[in-house]
Order: sequence, then structure tokens, then C-alpha cells
Amino acid sequence: MQDVPSQIYIAIGAFVLLGLALTWMGFRRLFHRRFFAGGTVTLSGLVLLLLAVVTVGVLANLYTYHRLTAEQLVGTLAFREYEGRKFVASFTPYNGRTREFNIIGDQCQLDARILKWRGPATLLGLHPVYRLERLSGRYADASKERDGQRSVHELAEKAGIEFWDLVNQYNNWLPWVDAIYGNAVYLPMRNSAEFRISITYSGLVARPTNKAAQRAIKNWK
Repeated sequence: MQDVPSQIYIAIGAFVLLGLALTWMGFRRLFHRRFFAGGTVTLSGLVLLLLAVVTVGVLANLYTYHRLTAEQLVGTLAFREYEGRKFVASFTPYNGRTREFNIIGDQCQLDARILKWRGPATLLGLHPVYRLERLSGRYADASKERDGQRSVHELAEKAGIEFWDLVNQYNNWLPWVDAIYGNAVYLPMRNSAEFRISITYSGLVARPTNKAAQRAIKNWK
């Protein structure tokens, strides 16, 4: 989870207090029929309150991301085959409970989103963050990839105002966002194979943790 610097909370509190004060002053002026001055002050207060609400919404969404510092463990993926090209994938996040998914194909793909900051954001202490997005099946043969049965499972939590969409729509207005990009890693599925998934600034990395996984990598075509 992204650690939000205390300065941001202080700024939100200041926006709320100043917004409430301006709104109250504006209403008082409107009550005394000073319509232009009252309307201007009231509008300024409401804008500040709106900024505070939007900031809280964005922060709620950023809490669905995880802080990224050098290489770190994302979790483990283990496979159990129950029918030809059909597997149960057990995914255990480094800080969560195991979840199981039915995956169809020859390979399993894990997708993530990564956000990097620059300028004022780094001065505030923001670090790169990532969020796991999907777990899906993949075929080695491109023709089967087009026509074969698909299996896709969503991993991402949904909360607040989706920051990824805001950055895509208003990129020119958010110069403190250095880069946003998707990244994926895919690996062969074999019965009893287990892989350790890590993430670096460059993206996801998968490493075998048992002999079944090592054989799967060695015989990967």
C-alpha cells in the first residue's frame, strides 16, 4: 500500500477548513444582499471543498496500489493440473490469503500496472507503486490463442476515483506523473510447478522454486 506523506493530509485539511470558512462567509454576504461578493467567495469555498473531495477519492484509489522499493516479492503461483490444458492456479500474495483460479492453456500470464513519479511528487516522498490486474491463460500456439477457450480473472481492487484513468485523460495537466505502463510475465504451467513472482522498477519477474517448475522452464518451447 502506498504510504501517503503527512503533507498531503495537511493540505487536504487546509482545503477543507478554508473551503468551509469561505463558504460560510459567502453565505453571510449573500444573506446581506451582497450578491457579487457573496457569490464569488461562496464559489471559491466550494471549489476548495471539491478539490479536497477529489484528492481523497484519488488517495483511496492509490491505496489499492503497493509501494515499490527495489526488487520485492509479489507472491507465489502454484499449479495443479486436473485435465488436459486445464489447471487450478493457486496465487498467494506476499501479504494476503491464497486464491484459486481455473486457468486454461499452456501458460499463465500475470498482469500489473506500475506508476512512477517525478518532480514535486518525489519531493513529497512518493515512491513508485504497482497493482496486480489480471491472471489469465495463454496458449503457446498462436492459432489456439485466437480460437481456443479463454480464462481471465481480475485481481485488482476497485476503490475511489480511478487514478489510472485520470492520468490517461489529463496527462498534460499532471506533470508530476513520470510514467504509467502495463507489464506482464507469463510462465509455463505444469502439474505441481511453483514459481516465485517478484517485481522491480522494470516489471514482473518469475523464478521457479521447485523441481517441477525447473523442468517446465527447461522444456519450455
